[in-house]
Amino acid sequence: MTQQTKSLHRPSQRSNKAIMKKLLGHDIAVSAFLDRFNSGRFPHAWLFEGPVGVGKAHAARMLASVVLGGDYQLGEGSLTVNDEDEIAHKIATGAHPDFRQVQRVPDNNGKIPQSISVDVIRDMNGFFELRAAQGGYRVAIVDSVDELNANSANALLKTLEEPPEKCLLMFIHHGSASLLPTIRSRCVKLNFSRLKDADLRACLGDDDINEELLILCEGSPGRLREMAALDGGVEMLRDLKAAMVDWPGISAHRMPSVMAKISKTELHLELASSFLAKKFSDMAQSESSGRARSLYASYWSRLYNVRTKARRLNLDLAEQSSQLLGLVRDLSNEMRATA
Repeated sequence: MTQQTKSLHRPSQRSNKAIMKKLLGHDIAVSAFLDRFNSGRFPHAWLFEGPVGVGKAHAARMLASVVLGGDYQLGEGSLTVNDEDEIAHKIATGAHPDFRQVQRVPDNNGKIPQSISVDVIRDMNGFFELRAAQGGYRVAIVDSVDELNANSANALLKTLEEPPEKCLLMFIHHGSASLLPTIRSRCVKLNFSRLKDADLRACLGDDDINEELLILCEGSPGRLREMAALDGGVEMLRDLKAAMVDWPGISAHRMPSVMAKISKTELHLELASSFLAKKFSDMAQSESSGRARSLYASYWSRLYNVRTKARRLNLDLAEQSSQLLGLVRDLSNEMRATA
């Protein structure tokens, strides 16, 4: 799709100096949605599919603002919504009477459940049975349908199969769990891809982003924000690289310091895991030996399994970091043995 500017502007309801919120890198999906909305032949159910953190939920909230009458512009490959527009502000704060954000809610003990409960979906169905407070659409975002259980997924079908007039459902789907065919078949699908480096930089408003973080975030602006804000994250990566600079040899005296930095927080551990997974993958591709490539592939898989098992067993960060660096030492030994 060409980057042609479209004049789709509604006057702001507030100050002309309002800060504008932008959605970058998803112009094809957004244009498809708005074209149908402005055509008058507007489907009631949409499925926003793509990797975690690329901006699906952000896009859904911005488009909800548009549907409910908010101030917006579409042009130069980006959707812009007025951050001080009254409608957008109410959606952002959960105060709009014709909007619902449907997601997991804490129980009486403050614990977040593993799935969206059937009661939450029934509450959403009840919301759609009411008359719109402002006479237009009623809009709900389900974030995410990956987190529905069997009962809540089936309850969702009630509104999906028999939608009232001017009902809009937007489903966020990360792809981590399968979706009922009966849900998928009733939705218009929009694909949200990983963002390019230029759009990632623009999302953060910073051209001086560490190149390694741009690679490791895998096109996710949400993940890049987390990585860029991580205290000591770039320093940790630098030390981890230094410890492996003579690969397959590793620097034994650097490892205690590296482990202390990796085990600082869950995000430090996640960043180190991403770095090592990328390192194993890159080294496998550069190897001419089939035996070496198989070893790297095996350890890449073991790295993933260690993280999955650690989360399931709720291991502390020091134990997880020890297991992570243990894999690096074991792979180093095996690679030197095959040299």
